Amino acid sequence: MEVITGEDGGASDENIRELFSKAYRTAPSIVFIDEIDAIASKRENLQRDMERCTVTQLMTCMDESHRIAKPDDTPKNAKTSECKLGYVLVIGATNRPDVVDPALRRPGRVPDENARVQILSVLTRNLKLEGAFDLVRISRATPGFVGADLAALVNKAGNLAMKRIIDGRKLELSRESTDTEPNED
Repeated sequence: MEVITGEDGGASDENIRELFSKAYRTAPSIVFIDEIDAIASKRENLQRDMERCTVTQLMTCMDESHRIAKPDDTPKNAKTSECKLGYVLVIGATNRPDVVDPALRRPGRVPDENARVQILSVLTRNLKLEGAFDLVRISRATPGFVGADLAALVNKAGNLAMKRIIDGRKLELSRESTDTEPNED
């Protein structure tokens, strides 16, 4: 496991390139960057060019996540058919999403519609869903959403459904109690 932090100075760009190069060589791979805000803060807020370059390097590497990767032992003149697809999933975690460069959430860097359907399927698999619950429709209505956004959406929908059920039950109970009270008339 390798760790990249914003404290690596000028070596951060090289560390990011090396990390992604290794991930492509061993693809399919997952690159998890904890506290991504430390190396991918909004570029307009960064004071040093070196920090801007680090953010740009990260995004460049992420954009290459669907490139053709050649294993280490493959000759450089090997045909494309002899190479494997180098899919790399990049996961960034932060407690401060407001300081992360918004370009990280650009289309192509976030789940597409099919991936959002799969994420929603996982998030709702243990939930009791009633009626015509269309995950594809929800996925179409949530472009730009990442896994955390979808989890928050599912959580909020669950909370609203529970509130609606509880409010409905309270209303029923209050009607029952008024119906059973003796009438003074």
